[in-house]
Amino acid sequence: MRVDNDIVEVHKLTKIEAGDNDYIFGDVISAISPVAQDILSKRIRLAWQDKQVWVMSREGLIKLKENSKRSKDQFDIEALKGGTS
Repeated sequence: MRVDNDIVEVHKLTKIEAGDNDYIFGDVISAISPVAQDILSKRIRLAWQDKQVWVMSREGLIKLKENSKRSKDQFDIEALKGGTS
């Protein structure tokens, strides 16, 4: 789906382990505008379950949410600005 004023496409992923209560939710974000390309160019690499994964930086997530103009995202922005990276 295209979101945030058509600057990105988001593909929602869910992984459910059979017989387990562990769920993994993830969004794969495709940059379809120069704004999104700039945001994703500043992604960071983190260790997760003995693997290295790319994730959006806090700064990038704030910038993406600022473009959406949804009230929920405004609350998220305030929470993100109050945390540490």
